[in-house]
Amino acid sequence: MGFGHKFTNRRRVIAAIALVISIPMAGPVAASKPAPKKFANCTALLKTYKNGVASTKKAKGKTKAVVNAAIYKLNKKLDVDTNGILCDAGDLPSNSGSSNAASKKFTPKTFSGSGSEVVSLGLPAGMVAIATIEFDGADGVTISTVDAEESMIDMIVSSYGPYTGTVLLARGGDAETPYDVAALDISGEGNWKVKMSAATTVPVFDGEVAGDSDAVYRYAGKDTELAVVHEGEDAFTVRVYDKDGFLVEKTLDEYGEIDDVYPMTAGAYIVVSATASWLISKA
Repeated sequence: MGFGHKFTNRRRVIAAIALVISIPMAGPVAASKPAPKKFANCTALLKTYKNGVASTKKAKGKTKAVVNAAIYKLNKKLDVDTNGILCDAGDLPSNSGSSNAASKKFTPKTFSGSGSEVVSLGLPAGMVAIATIEFDGADGVTISTVDAEESMIDMIVSSYGPYTGTVLLARGGDAETPYDVAALDISGEGNWKVKMSAATTVPVFDGEVAGDSDAVYRYAGKDTELAVVHEGEDAFTVRVYDKDGFLVEKTLDEYGEIDDVYPMTAGAYIVVSATASWLISKA
């Protein structure tokens, strides 16, 4: 092999090395943020975010929801009760109809009058509602829920004087044979006002609540224990209802002063009935 041929090969090697050196080395690739995912329903979302997704820290409150504005915006339709949290208790689908869908479309109504009257409510089928009631009669009032056949479902108020409180209009029967609330049977001498709203609008039980009259709270947690304090001499009850408005369990039904711990079964709503000061907190 001649000298010229060796020289030519050497020039080619040098040129190849120069080409490699001249090619800029790629820097580290920045990790891209995963795009927000759209979920078909709450069942799918809760598999990834078991406590739901909140739009802001303020909306999250004391819940365990993950704060992610992008995911919330993309899946906003799943926030049925429009409280800023996706797939909490008020958003879960009903097993016995479309009560949550009905709740979303329901516009609060106010009824007022004086003396005894049967008030037709016009609630959508399957809807779970609350009533905030004011009554000024000195001799007391009783209020019962009745179904479309005018049969009594439950006595929701029994007061020996003026009354103010919020009550759940629980449904009668069960998922197989439900009895929806069609009207309120009011009996008493005095002026009254009833504001009807969807049950999903009530405050969330965040670990501690207090009051001095009837009240309703949403609860999306598991079985727990409640520390209960009641200062009155009259009846005090705590009941748990599911998201469809059916009774799950009567947690507490006592008279007089209370300062004790009671087990509570999980459900969608906690309903307190009282005429004196009370405090409920997770034990």
